[in-house]
Amino acid sequence: SLNVHKEVEAILRASHSQQGWQCAYAEWEKWSLCQQQCSADVHLMEATGMAAGQQYQVAVYQLQQAQAVASLAMATSNGASQEHSLHSSLASSATLTSESARLSMEAARADHEKAWLALEDARLRKEQITKELAIHSREAAAWELLETKEVKEMEEEELVMVAMVLHELPESLEGLPSKSELHRCLQETKDVHLSAWVTWRRRNKTETESLMRQQNRLAELKREQSAKEEVANEEASAREHALAQVREWALDGDLCTFLERCGVSISGDGSDRGLLQKAYRKMMLKYHPDRMGGRPLEQRVLAEEITKHVTSSLAQIDAENGGLPGL
Repeated sequence: SLNVHKEVEAILRASHSQQGWQCAYAEWEKWSLCQQQCSADVHLMEATGMAAGQQYQVAVYQLQQAQAVASLAMATSNGASQEHSLHSSLASSATLTSESARLSMEAARADHEKAWLALEDARLRKEQITKELAIHSREAAAWELLETKEVKEMEEEELVMVAMVLHELPESLEGLPSKSELHRCLQETKDVHLSAWVTWRRRNKTETESLMRQQNRLAELKREQSAKEEVANEEASAREHALAQVREWALDGDLCTFLERCGVSISGDGSDRGLLQKAYRKMMLKYHPDRMGGRPLEQRVLAEEITKHVTSSLAQIDAENGGLPGL
């Protein structure tokens, strides 16, 4: 019995010791977790402090920007008054422009209405001319049929067509004369009026041919005038370029420099009259207009302007120094 009691007591002690160890281990884990949480809190506070520092720097930068914007706003405000005056004058000018535009629009509307009326009138005239041309075409066909065919050899349809055109008979078949009456009526028309129509046709053909010749001649004159204007424009453009070239060659230099830029070389002192005379002759051999036949227009015009410039410059030298002998 005593031994059993001791064994039980030993078992209880061992069990109590194991429970204590387990509790101590649980406490150690708890404090370890607390330490880790504290470390995390420290790191979080450090990160929060760094973020706060960055936010402070951003706030300082924003404050500097706000101050710069305020200065710019003040400068803008100072310039706004000047711009207001400018805008007032621009507004007045815009008002005048708007009024002018309104008047121009009214004038354009009136011109449009006139053009529309003219177009409508032209359309009506075209319709009238078309109708008259159709009538004349039918009359010409009827007269040509009378001219080329005997009345008695005409078919009934041809008789009816000629009678309707030349005698304005009704288009319906009711009330038309008999075939014999149509023969008699159209034969009388042919005998009395055909020669007059042939004469009119011949005269009209002559007048038409004359009018066509006049129109062709007028078109030819217009083409010639247009060609002359085109040549004159080309010559004016070529002369403008030639004058620009001459002015460029004559810039910042004397006559000798100009001649050298033109391709005429001068050896020795350019102020010597003999050398200038020789250079002038070489220039004339190269650029005289009579020697430029068959050359392009630009080259001919350039030669003319070079000759004019050199001749004028030599005349000025002649007046100043007593002349160049032999030029």
